[in-house]
Amino acid sequence: MIGRSILAAASPNSSSAPTLRQQDSSERETMASYMIQVSYTTAAVAAFIANPQDRSDVIRKAIESLGGKMHSLYLAFGEYDIVGMFDMPDNISAAAFAAAIKAGGACKAVKTTPLLSAAEGVAVQKKAASANYKSVVSKK
Repeated sequence: MIGRSILAAASPNSSSAPTLRQQDSSERETMASYMIQVSYTTAAVAAFIANPQDRSDVIRKAIESLGGKMHSLYLAFGEYDIVGMFDMPDNISAAAFAAAIKAGGACKAVKTTPLLSAAEGVAVQKKAASANYKSVVSKK
């Protein structure tokens, strides 16, 4: 179970299935949440096959060095090889983390997605309703 070994290193409660993480308001005020998806190059995959290893501690230390906190990290198959959830103090720190990964040369794609809590999503919906915008296909 490769995914479990990565998760065990990333999360103190690795025995339960992944769930939607709820954040208290104090955590949201100071840290923004992100999902990162990484695809390795064929050379990196070959290197892992030749020398299997768990890189979660390396990734955690990089995130923490930028003031962030790693919540989970999974090996995946399909378009992306790694999927992770982490918090960072700001977008600059999250972008710096993604840039550092890209610059290493082992990744062919790095996609970082800012995440919103459910409450933030509702606030977005309410604010969008007050936007002075009319679509070209709008019937109103």
